[in-house]
Parts: sequence; C-alpha cells; structure tokens
Amino acid sequence: MRYAIRYHEISSDWMVFNVGDGFELVGMHDSEEDAVEQVKDLEKRDAKLARFSNPAIKQAA
Repeated sequence: MRYAIRYHEISSDWMVFNVGDGFELVGMHDSEEDAVEQVKDLEKRDAKLARFSNPAIKQAA
C-alpha cells in the first residue's frame, strides 16, 4: 500500500499521505470514510497507470 491515513487530533482532520516515494500529504478530509474513498480512488488510478506503463515503451522514446 502506497497510502496511509492518519487522524490529526488538533485539527480533527483525516489526512491521506503518499508514502511510496517519500512522504507527501495528498488530502485532508472531515471524515474517515472520505479519506478511505480517496485512497481507493488513488490506488485504482495507480493500478491503471501501472497497467499501461511499459518500461520498453519508455526506452524506445
């Protein structure tokens, strides 16, 4: 999993972090359900990009 969800007690926000290539804040939400939904969407997008990303094509360019 490339994404982590953390609750911030001071602001009462649910934060989504990209922890795959470092540590980057990618979203803040009022509810845990919204944060989970964003993670699902991001993971779906990443899977789609990985399916169409071919290293051989990059080398040919």
